[in-house]
Amino acid sequence: MINNCMQNIYNNTSALKKLVLTSHEIEIINSINYDKKDQTWLIQKIRHYVTQMHPLEILQENYVQIRGLGRDSSSLRSFIIRYGDKLGSRLFAIKNSKTKTDRQRLEDLYGVKKADVLIRSRGASLENYIARHGDVEGAGRWSDYLNKRTASYAKKRKDGHKYPSYTLEYFIVLHGIDKGTAIYEKKINTQRYKVSLGYYIDQFGPILGPIKCRECKDHCSLSYFTNKYGSPLGEEKYRARCLQSATNSSNVTYSRISQELFDELKKVIVDLHYYGPNEMIWGVSQKYNIPQPVICPDLFYKGKIIEFNGDVFHANPELYEATDFPHPYRKKLSAKEIWNTDARRYEYYKKREYKLLVVWENDYKHNPKEIIDQCQKFLMT
Repeated sequence: MINNCMQNIYNNTSALKKLVLTSHEIEIINSINYDKKDQTWLIQKIRHYVTQMHPLEILQENYVQIRGLGRDSSSLRSFIIRYGDKLGSRLFAIKNSKTKTDRQRLEDLYGVKKADVLIRSRGASLENYIARHGDVEGAGRWSDYLNKRTASYAKKRKDGHKYPSYTLEYFIVLHGIDKGTAIYEKKINTQRYKVSLGYYIDQFGPILGPIKCRECKDHCSLSYFTNKYGSPLGEEKYRARCLQSATNSSNVTYSRISQELFDELKKVIVDLHYYGPNEMIWGVSQKYNIPQPVICPDLFYKGKIIEFNGDVFHANPELYEATDFPHPYRKKLSAKEIWNTDARRYEYYKKREYKLLVVWENDYKHNPKEIIDQCQKFLMT
């Protein structure tokens, strides 16, 4: 019950008399209607407001709300109730900046390794939820979190919300050139480390680390699909994925010299279509013993195939020995292994009763007219 009779808290309190107050401030203090049991708390609050030079009018107006905050003393809401919108928001931001626990603060307190453990333990993952809440409740909370996140993303996309692209330009606009560049480079280096072998070795040790690294990076292999779904279904899903990847890929490149040849052929064979960007794409079953799950013939026309073999990528036998390693990207692949792979692909064409003509880059460079005539004759007879 509010005690309306006690209007002289300042006059009866020696602690408040020690403060240097104006007559207006004394009048405000004595006008506060308070519970007698709250007198000690109120005196402490008055001293705090005066020493920090906060407006006493807010304490007077919001006394009941401030007294009822209880444990809710560190939220933005509580700061606004105690000090008003503008001052409360500023004080809340100052408090947050002083109590913020970022990586640097944790490293200063506990060292790099323990800081990494603490930061990972705060992340949103099934393991962290189970560690905090137990198996059953943790799994339930994780499921709720995923559902809420999915719904939130869907709503934002529906409302036309555009998620930021965390490029260097984005961070420069946000923080300026120097700080933005530093933040971006730190982010890139952190992401690069988290997918490196060194990261897995640091996490799981020198023996288990490489194994875990291969497992995490091997989600596109045949063994991953067969282990997950079993032999027949896993192989089918693997070939479907490879076929989809080849069909949707926007980064497929074609040698300029092969397109030059095929474009010349199209001048005579007007319905020539399946080459270059319009290559045929076939998913290949494992039973054919071909290392490539997807085959794309360079040119396909009415059951006839022309393979234009680059001298380097296909190890032209006239230029390389079997023990050479000519492939510029797959440096551990010998010329003999390249020939064996091509031979198995040619055998696949034969089993499907396709006619095949192999054209070598070196031959076309030295005798373009002869090769064009040879290809025309092959396709038209």
